[in-house]
Amino acid sequence: MKSLLLYLISGISMISFSQGYPPIEDGGESIESVADNITDQYDEELSMTYKEKQLFKTTVEDFLILRQGILDTKEGKAQLNALKNLQAEETLRVKNILRQPQIDLYLKLKPKIQPLKIVDIEKED
Repeated sequence: MKSLLLYLISGISMISFSQGYPPIEDGGESIESVADNITDQYDEELSMTYKEKQLFKTTVEDFLILRQGILDTKEGKAQLNALKNLQAEETLRVKNILRQPQIDLYLKLKPKIQPLKIVDIEKED
């Protein structure tokens, strides 16, 4: 029953995000172009099929939008916790798209391609 509910929620969220929302700008790049770039980086290593790549890209777009919402509304530890939870949800959804050998490699690549958060630290001289 929980699985059915999870699939239903995932399906509804995928449908709602694919309704043609206008691109969200982040530093000059649209969410779609960022998702394309991330998907291409993974595809170089994972050799996804066309269908896998399309599903993967849609998932990345969905979670980039959610990530931007977290970055805009939360700060500090709450932001990091929310980003960590979001990344775990994204990983679960990706596990439904890829095959097991791809999943293993995806988990190794994710911290390099999609780090949780990059913090700039200025050193005082």
